[in-house]
Amino acid sequence: MRASNAAMYETVWTPVRIFVLAFGLVYTLVGILGFVGTLVTDQTGFVDGTGELLDIFAIDPVHNVVHLAAGVLAILAAARNDLSRFFAQIFGVVFLLLAIWGFALVGATGTEIEEILDILPVNAADNWLHLVTAGLLLFFGLVPWAWRTPVVGGAPRPVQR
Repeated sequence: MRASNAAMYETVWTPVRIFVLAFGLVYTLVGILGFVGTLVTDQTGFVDGTGELLDIFAIDPVHNVVHLAAGVLAILAAARNDLSRFFAQIFGVVFLLLAIWGFALVGATGTEIEEILDILPVNAADNWLHLVTAGLLLFFGLVPWAWRTPVVGGAPRPVQR
């Protein structure tokens, strides 16, 4: 594909691209909020302390950095439709695995906090959030959107086969 044609495809904001950008903005914000002491309860220490963001989700500094990294990667992936789709598929699987592992550790209800690989604290609320996030990412990443719709004269036009 010529460089001039490639630019045509990136002007279309497909549903997967919009969702990945929104995901990136939300997860970046959550990563930042995890470091705001007034929003975190029961935190025992900054480096080694596990707390709860908004008294709901288990977090610690490593978990916050993971949220920041996922958010920044999503924002970068939202620059292109193909990268958005790839991001949604890969991270959809990752979040699904996190949810399954979390449910195996702490179940679907309760307030106890366990750690995945002794580094990422999770509780039941995290598990449900990871499951819903995985479902949305996989939906947007796997649905065959018309993600290669060229723009001609400023208006989208379907690709003719």
